[in-house]
Formats: sequence, C-alpha cells, structure tokens
Amino acid sequence: MRYQYRRGETDSWKDIPAQDVRRKADGTTLAAWPAGVTSGNAEALSWNVTDTLTEDGPVDARAVFTDGTASMPPRQLTSRWSAMQVRHPVRKSGQAE
Repeated sequence: MRYQYRRGETDSWKDIPAQDVRRKADGTTLAAWPAGVTSGNAEALSWNVTDTLTEDGPVDARAVFTDGTASMPPRQLTSRWSAMQVRHPVRKSGQAE
C-alpha cells in the first residue's frame, strides 16, 4: 500500500515522499513504498506534510492498495492543513486522524 496526494482536482496524483513518512511504532522513516499491511490492517504511519509541501491549502490524499501484481481502486479524503498542523496521519479507512 502507498499513499498519494494532490493539491486540487486538476493536479495529478503524486506518491507522498517516503522520506516524509514516519512509522508510528518507532518513529523511523519509511524507506520506500509500499508500506506493510498485515491481516488487512495498514501499518500506522504519520506524514509530515510540511516536509513535502511549503504552502497552506487543501490537500487530497488517497491510499492505493496492491496485491503485489495490480493496484486496487484508491480510497480518498480531503484535508486542509496549515504550517501549524504538522501531521495528518492517515488510517486504513482513509480518514485523517
């Protein structure tokens, strides 16, 4: 599984840079996508949005699941953030924490 973002409906989807994502379990940086999914539960991650984006504004994010050979339909959410809101963790359900 990997997470993607875009800055608006006309922007193309981009993978969230793995180096801007931390594992909630131990705070280590995600080395690369895909992130782990065990028994249907996505690995708990935290995206430091301000490491990726420097301007405030709406951000769409989605989870893209794969079975190793093909991607499944993505789940999407829209989130607004500011420089004061550093983290927008995303749960398996596709909703911001």
